[in-house]
Amino acid sequence: AMQSHVDIEEFFMKVDSSGAHDQTVHGKFITYTFVYIRSYAFFLIGLGVYDLHEMVEKAKKIDQQMQSSQPTFIHHRFR
Repeated sequence: AMQSHVDIEEFFMKVDSSGAHDQTVHGKFITYTFVYIRSYAFFLIGLGVYDLHEMVEKAKKIDQQMQSSQPTFIHHRFR
Protein backbone atom coordinates (compact mmCIF):
# COMPACT_ATOMS: atom_id res chain seq x y z
CA ALA A 1 0.00 0.00 0.00
CA MET A 2 2.84 2.40 0.81
CA GLN A 3 4.40 1.79 -2.60
CA SER A 4 1.19 2.80 -4.36
CA HIS A 5 0.98 5.93 -2.24
CA VAL A 6 4.48 6.98 -3.29
CA ASP A 7 3.63 6.27 -6.93
CA ILE A 8 0.50 8.39 -6.99
CA GLU A 9 2.24 11.28 -5.19
CA GLU A 10 5.13 11.13 -7.66
CA PHE A 11 2.75 11.08 -10.60
CA PHE A 12 0.79 14.10 -9.42
CA MET A 13 3.95 16.03 -8.57
CA LYS A 14 5.17 15.40 -12.10
CA VAL A 15 1.88 16.61 -13.56
CA ASP A 16 1.87 19.70 -11.33
CA SER A 17 5.41 20.69 -12.28
CA SER A 18 4.88 20.13 -16.00
CA GLY A 19 1.57 21.99 -16.02
CA ALA A 20 2.50 24.82 -13.67
CA HIS A 21 5.28 26.18 -15.89
CA ASP A 22 3.14 26.09 -18.98
CA GLN A 23 1.23 29.37 -19.04
CA THR A 24 -0.78 28.53 -22.13
CA VAL A 25 -4.51 28.03 -21.71
CA HIS A 26 -3.96 24.34 -22.43
CA GLY A 27 -1.34 24.09 -19.69
CA LYS A 28 -3.45 25.92 -17.14
CA PHE A 29 -6.42 23.72 -17.94
CA ILE A 30 -4.35 20.59 -17.38
CA THR A 31 -2.95 21.91 -14.10
CA TYR A 32 -6.33 22.88 -12.66
CA THR A 33 -7.97 19.69 -13.88
CA PHE A 34 -5.38 17.54 -12.15
CA VAL A 35 -5.47 19.51 -8.92
CA TYR A 36 -9.21 18.86 -8.89
CA ILE A 37 -8.87 15.19 -9.84
CA ARG A 38 -6.19 14.69 -7.19
CA SER A 39 -8.28 16.01 -4.32
CA TYR A 40 -11.28 14.05 -5.56
CA ALA A 41 -9.18 10.89 -5.92
CA PHE A 42 -7.88 11.10 -2.35
CA PHE A 43 -11.42 11.79 -1.14
CA LEU A 44 -12.67 8.62 -2.84
CA ILE A 45 -9.72 6.60 -1.55
CA GLY A 46 -10.47 7.90 1.96
CA LEU A 47 -14.02 6.62 1.62
CA GLY A 48 -12.65 3.31 0.41
CA VAL A 49 -14.45 3.61 -2.92
CA TYR A 50 -11.30 2.96 -4.90
CA ASP A 51 -8.21 0.97 -4.17
CA LEU A 52 -5.06 3.12 -4.33
CA HIS A 53 -3.39 0.77 -6.81
CA GLU A 54 -6.43 1.03 -9.08
CA MET A 55 -6.25 4.84 -8.98
CA VAL A 56 -2.53 4.79 -9.81
CA GLU A 57 -3.16 2.59 -12.84
CA LYS A 58 -5.94 4.91 -14.03
CA ALA A 59 -3.73 7.94 -13.47
CA LYS A 60 -0.89 6.37 -15.46
CA LYS A 61 -3.25 5.65 -18.36
CA ILE A 62 -4.49 9.25 -18.34
CA ASP A 63 -0.88 10.43 -18.21
CA GLN A 64 0.07 8.35 -21.26
CA GLN A 65 -2.97 9.53 -23.21
CA MET A 66 -2.19 13.16 -22.43
CA GLN A 67 1.49 12.77 -23.31
CA SER A 68 0.54 11.43 -26.73
CA SER A 69 -2.25 13.94 -27.36
CA GLN A 70 -0.29 17.04 -26.30
CA PRO A 71 1.08 19.22 -29.09
CA THR A 72 4.82 18.66 -29.31
CA PHE A 73 5.78 22.29 -28.71
CA ILE A 74 4.06 22.22 -25.32
CA HIS A 75 5.55 18.82 -24.58
CA HIS A 76 9.17 19.84 -25.20
CA ARG A 77 9.03 23.51 -24.34
CA PHE A 78 10.18 23.33 -20.73
CA ARG A 79 12.41 20.27 -20.84
